Amino acid sequence: MSMQRLTCATALALGLASTALHAAPVVTRMSDPGGPTAEDMVNVLLSQDAGITIVPGSVSYTGVPEAAGTFTGGGTNQANSIGIQTGIILSSGDAAFVSATPNQDGAAGIDNDAPGSPLLDGLNQGTTFNASILSFRFIPTGNQVQFSYVFGSEEYNNFVNSGFNDVFGFFVNGENFALIPGTNTPVAINNVNCGGPSGGAANGNNPSNCQFFRDNPPNSGTIDAEIDGLTVVLSFVADVVPGEENLIELGVADVTDPILDSVVFIAAGTFQSCGGPDQPPCGGPGPGPGQQAPEPGSLALLGLGLLGLMWGRRRH
Repeated sequence: MSMQRLTCATALALGLASTALHAAPVVTRMSDPGGPTAEDMVNVLLSQDAGITIVPGSVSYTGVPEAAGTFTGGGTNQANSIGIQTGIILSSGDAAFVSATPNQDGAAGIDNDAPGSPLLDGLNQGTTFNASILSFRFIPTGNQVQFSYVFGSEEYNNFVNSGFNDVFGFFVNGENFALIPGTNTPVAINNVNCGGPSGGAANGNNPSNCQFFRDNPPNSGTIDAEIDGLTVVLSFVADVVPGEENLIELGVADVTDPILDSVVFIAAGTFQSCGGPDQPPCGGPGPGPGQQAPEPGSLALLGLGLLGLMWGRRRH
């Protein structure tokens, strides 16, 4: 085999492997033909050995069906993609808007005419609109549960440090556990950012927890999704009562006005009980398929292995 063919084959192998790390999410909404039900979405979240039993008949979804669903192809390289390969999506508009790539619209969003949520109203002390909420009861074996997620919004960066902050929350037994790691501060646009636009009188330039934020400005961002800003992949950890029914409510909504949209991606296979006997420790990203991907080093090994295989064939 010629060196030219060898080089092309290696490049192809590396290109295919890197595709899993860098991609735009493909969304299947609840409203699409054959789209997921609320029960399907919950099943997507569960890890293989979750240590969790879903209470029959307890799953419900509140919101328009266009605002929620599942996604694939989200990629796992956080420099170029949302950082979660597969999972469920909740939005404050039409969930499919995130699939546009590259990001070209700095004001993507629709008013889907869904009502707000009193549950989410309390987080931001403002009126909410277009709420999308998935809830269910479950029985865990351990004293905590966890999953991995990303929050993103079209309100970045123009409305950082302003009153226009869309809101989301992950409530377990009425308490919000969508918190900045190591704090009791909710993850929100005003709490996770790298500062407002330069010269913006209302926004200023004061960053907040910038290490958890990824900027994706229209026409110049590198992340394959129609989202102007988003968090890194974060871990949700919540206290629960083991062996008994617990209620979880996952929601996102517009605040103050129903215009610009926000979204939450939750990784498939990462919702699990933790902290109990024979269970993983809490606080780290779950090992579910929503996040699995080859390490960069393994991609290099793949290319080297292919080189060795083809070189061996040439010698024989």
